[in-house]
Order: sequence, then structure tokens, then C-alpha cells
Amino acid sequence: MQNMLSQTLGNKFAESFKHWSPIAALGIKLEVPIFDGFRTQSALKQAKLNIESIKENVSMTEEGLKLQMKNSETQYSEAVKNIDINKTNMDLARNILDVVTLQFQKV
Repeated sequence: MQNMLSQTLGNKFAESFKHWSPIAALGIKLEVPIFDGFRTQSALKQAKLNIESIKENVSMTEEGLKLQMKNSETQYSEAVKNIDINKTNMDLARNILDVVTLQFQKV
């Protein structure tokens, strides 16, 4: 289907509808954003805030992991000390058992 545009001209109203002339029109549209409502600037600020937030989260995670490591080292050190104390107590209990056994045998 072809669209046809026409135009007519005349000095009198009734005569102007007798002589139609075909016309053509061509248009082009160009959009240049002059004002974007600070959208780009706002998006840039939001991205910077997101980066700072991620950096802060990484820093907090690192500090949390360091704290967990220190706690684990302390717990390990305490466990080793407890093992040494338990070994000493076990040796002392054996000695007491040996002494009591000897005394019982003498009686």
C-alpha cells in the first residue's frame, strides 16, 4: 500500500479542490541529549559508593578472619598446655598408685 500525499492551491475555495498536486516528504530525526537529569553523574556516584562498600566489606572480612586466626592460635596454645598438665597429672597419679600399692603390699 502506497501512501500518497497531495496538495492543492487556489484563489477561490471551491476551485482549490479541482487541481491536486502530488507531493513527497522526507524527514529525519536527530536526538542529542543536552540534559539527562544528572543520570550519568548519579550513576557514577552510585558506582563509586558500591566500590567503597565492597572495599569496606573486604576489609571487615579480612579483620574477622584475622580475629578468628588469633582465637584459633590461642585455643591451640591452651589445648597444648592442658595436654602437658594432664600428662603431669597422670604421671603424678601413677606415682601415687605405685606408692599406695607398695604400702598395701607391705601390710
